[in-house]
Amino acid sequence: MATSKVVSAIFETHAKDMLSRIRRARMERDAIKRIRRTLTPLLKLIAFDDTKNNSVSLDYRTYNDTISVRLYMYDVEGFKCDEVTARLWTLENWGNVVNQSVSEYPSALNRTFHYRYQDGTTVVFDVYVKNDSQTCRKVVIGEETRIVETYAIQCD
Repeated sequence: MATSKVVSAIFETHAKDMLSRIRRARMERDAIKRIRRTLTPLLKLIAFDDTKNNSVSLDYRTYNDTISVRLYMYDVEGFKCDEVTARLWTLENWGNVVNQSVSEYPSALNRTFHYRYQDGTTVVFDVYVKNDSQTCRKVVIGEETRIVETYAIQCD
Protein backbone atom coordinates (compact mmCIF):
# COMPACT_ATOMS: atom_id res chain seq x y z
CA MET A 1 0.00 0.00 0.00
CA ALA A 2 2.82 2.43 0.90
CA THR A 3 4.60 1.58 -2.36
CA SER A 4 1.56 2.50 -4.44
CA LYS A 5 1.35 5.90 -2.66
CA VAL A 6 5.01 6.60 -3.44
CA VAL A 7 4.53 5.57 -7.08
CA SER A 8 1.38 7.68 -7.25
CA ALA A 9 3.18 10.71 -5.76
CA ILE A 10 6.09 10.31 -8.19
CA PHE A 11 3.71 9.99 -11.13
CA GLU A 12 1.74 13.06 -10.00
CA THR A 13 4.92 15.14 -9.66
CA HIS A 14 6.14 14.15 -13.11
CA ALA A 15 2.71 14.68 -14.65
CA LYS A 16 2.55 18.21 -13.21
CA ASP A 17 6.05 18.92 -14.52
CA MET A 18 5.13 17.63 -17.99
CA LEU A 19 1.95 19.70 -18.06
CA SER A 20 3.93 22.76 -17.02
CA ARG A 21 6.43 22.15 -19.84
CA ILE A 22 3.59 21.73 -22.33
CA ARG A 23 2.03 25.03 -21.19
CA ARG A 24 5.39 26.81 -21.52
CA ALA A 25 5.94 25.33 -24.99
CA ARG A 26 2.48 26.53 -26.08
CA MET A 27 3.21 30.00 -24.69
CA GLU A 28 6.51 30.12 -26.56
CA ARG A 29 4.83 28.94 -29.77
CA ASP A 30 2.18 31.65 -29.38
CA ALA A 31 4.90 34.22 -28.64
CA ILE A 32 6.77 33.28 -31.81
CA LYS A 33 3.56 33.67 -33.83
CA ARG A 34 2.98 37.09 -32.24
CA ILE A 35 6.55 38.17 -32.93
CA ARG A 36 6.24 37.16 -36.57
CA ARG A 37 2.84 38.83 -36.94
CA THR A 38 4.07 42.02 -35.25
CA LEU A 39 7.54 42.38 -36.69
CA THR A 40 7.43 40.97 -40.21
CA PRO A 41 5.75 44.08 -41.69
CA LEU A 42 8.13 46.38 -39.80
CA LEU A 43 11.26 44.50 -40.81
CA LYS A 44 10.15 44.51 -44.46
CA LEU A 45 9.65 48.28 -44.31
CA ILE A 46 13.07 49.01 -42.81
CA ALA A 47 15.07 46.40 -44.69
CA PHE A 48 18.78 47.17 -44.68
CA ASP A 49 21.28 46.97 -47.49
CA ASP A 50 23.17 43.73 -46.85
CA THR A 51 26.40 45.16 -48.26
CA LYS A 52 26.86 47.42 -45.23
CA ASN A 53 27.58 46.53 -41.62
CA ASN A 54 24.01 47.20 -40.44
CA SER A 55 22.26 44.82 -38.09
CA VAL A 56 19.02 44.01 -36.31
CA SER A 57 18.69 42.53 -32.83
CA LEU A 58 15.43 41.00 -31.53
CA ASP A 59 14.53 40.24 -27.93
CA TYR A 60 11.37 38.76 -26.47
CA ARG A 61 10.74 38.88 -22.73
CA THR A 62 8.30 36.25 -21.57
CA TYR A 63 7.87 37.69 -18.07
CA ASN A 64 6.14 40.82 -19.37
CA ASP A 65 5.30 39.66 -22.91
CA THR A 66 7.20 42.45 -24.67
CA ILE A 67 9.11 42.54 -27.92
CA SER A 68 12.21 44.69 -28.29
CA VAL A 69 13.94 45.45 -31.55
CA ARG A 70 17.29 47.20 -31.86
CA LEU A 71 18.42 48.45 -35.25
CA TYR A 72 21.96 49.57 -36.00
CA MET A 73 22.88 51.65 -39.02
CA TYR A 74 26.56 52.48 -39.56
CA ASP A 75 28.59 54.80 -41.80
CA VAL A 76 25.77 57.08 -42.91
CA GLU A 77 26.53 60.51 -44.37
CA GLY A 78 24.29 62.30 -41.88
CA PHE A 79 21.08 62.09 -39.88
CA LYS A 80 19.11 63.82 -42.66
CA CYS A 81 20.12 61.45 -45.47
CA ASP A 82 17.33 59.53 -47.22
CA GLU A 83 18.24 56.10 -45.81
CA VAL A 84 17.86 57.43 -42.23
CA THR A 85 14.85 59.73 -42.69
CA ALA A 86 12.88 57.04 -44.53
CA ARG A 87 13.36 54.59 -41.67
CA LEU A 88 12.54 57.25 -39.05
CA TRP A 89 9.32 58.04 -40.92
CA THR A 90 8.48 54.33 -40.98
CA LEU A 91 9.11 53.96 -37.24
CA GLU A 92 7.01 57.04 -36.44
CA ASN A 93 4.09 55.82 -38.56
CA TRP A 94 4.31 52.05 -38.09
CA GLY A 95 2.05 51.81 -35.04
CA ASN A 96 0.56 53.86 -32.26
CA VAL A 97 3.65 55.49 -30.70
CA VAL A 98 3.09 56.24 -27.01
CA ASN A 99 6.62 57.41 -26.21
CA GLN A 100 9.42 58.69 -28.39
CA SER A 101 12.82 60.14 -27.50
CA VAL A 102 16.29 60.78 -28.91
CA SER A 103 19.65 60.42 -27.17
CA GLU A 104 22.81 61.92 -28.60
CA TYR A 105 26.38 60.67 -28.17
CA PRO A 106 28.64 63.25 -29.85
CA SER A 107 31.93 61.47 -29.13
CA ALA A 108 30.70 58.48 -31.16
CA LEU A 109 28.86 60.54 -33.82
CA ASN A 110 25.74 58.60 -32.82
CA ARG A 111 22.07 59.33 -32.21
CA THR A 112 19.74 56.77 -30.72
CA PHE A 113 16.03 57.03 -31.49
CA HIS A 114 13.68 55.30 -29.01
CA TYR A 115 10.09 54.31 -29.83
CA ARG A 116 7.57 52.58 -27.57
CA TYR A 117 4.28 51.47 -29.09
CA GLN A 118 0.88 50.89 -27.54
CA ASP A 119 1.20 47.08 -27.84
CA GLY A 120 4.35 47.17 -25.65
CA THR A 121 6.81 46.74 -28.51
CA THR A 122 9.92 48.91 -28.26
CA VAL A 123 12.23 49.83 -31.12
CA VAL A 124 15.62 51.45 -30.65
CA PHE A 125 17.33 52.76 -33.78
CA ASP A 126 21.06 53.54 -33.45
CA VAL A 127 22.50 55.66 -36.27
CA TYR A 128 26.25 56.18 -36.57
CA VAL A 129 27.64 58.85 -38.89
CA LYS A 130 30.88 58.04 -40.69
CA ASN A 131 33.95 59.87 -39.40
CA ASP A 132 34.67 61.62 -42.71
CA SER A 133 31.10 62.85 -43.21
CA GLN A 134 30.71 66.15 -45.07
CA THR A 135 27.50 67.05 -43.19
CA CYS A 136 28.15 65.99 -39.58
CA ARG A 137 31.26 66.26 -37.48
CA LYS A 138 32.41 66.35 -33.88
CA VAL A 139 33.01 69.90 -32.69
CA VAL A 140 34.86 70.80 -29.49
CA ILE A 141 32.55 73.06 -27.48
CA GLY A 142 34.52 73.14 -24.26
CA GLU A 143 36.96 71.40 -22.00
CA GLU A 144 36.49 69.58 -18.76
CA THR A 145 39.00 68.57 -16.14
CA ARG A 146 38.08 65.78 -13.78
CA ILE A 147 39.74 64.69 -10.60
CA VAL A 148 39.51 60.96 -10.22
CA GLU A 149 40.55 59.41 -6.93
CA THR A 150 42.54 56.21 -7.15
CA TYR A 151 42.74 53.65 -4.39
CA ALA A 152 44.87 50.82 -3.18
CA ILE A 153 44.20 48.28 -0.46
CA GLN A 154 46.35 48.79 2.61
CA CYS A 155 46.22 46.30 5.45
CA ASP A 156 47.97 46.36 8.86
